[in-house]
Amino acid sequence: MGKSLGKILVFALVGLSTALFDRHLQICNRGGRGVSCDCVAPVGKGNCLDASQKAYNRCVKADNTLTLQKCKERAESISNQKLRGIVFADFKDNRACSILFDVGVDLENNCPTDFNKVTGFLGSGRVNSADNSSAEITCCRCE
Repeated sequence: MGKSLGKILVFALVGLSTALFDRHLQICNRGGRGVSCDCVAPVGKGNCLDASQKAYNRCVKADNTLTLQKCKERAESISNQKLRGIVFADFKDNRACSILFDVGVDLENNCPTDFNKVTGFLGSGRVNSADNSSAEITCCRCE
């Protein structure tokens, strides 16, 4: 009986890992349409920074009905390979979603229409770290 239970457990774990792997491929293989944002293993807490410790230009929406998942979905719906990450702020009375782009990307043509455009930052390339400015802010890399 103990060996049977062990075999069932191993089979279940193999099946589970296969299902997770397949799901991962479906998320990442988006047919060249856009990026995938990893918020399961976020970069860290606080604002996202590039390798030179610079912040990114961003599209921002403040809305208390937002969730991290909704923010991720909005970012993933944008077809731009220069989209670098998202920052989701979840303070008690205020939530905000920021979609981060390389310097030089035309935010007028890339931000969702209901988001504000914030420029003046010099971040570019892959999100490298988070600045640890607040435990209520999550930095996720998009690739």
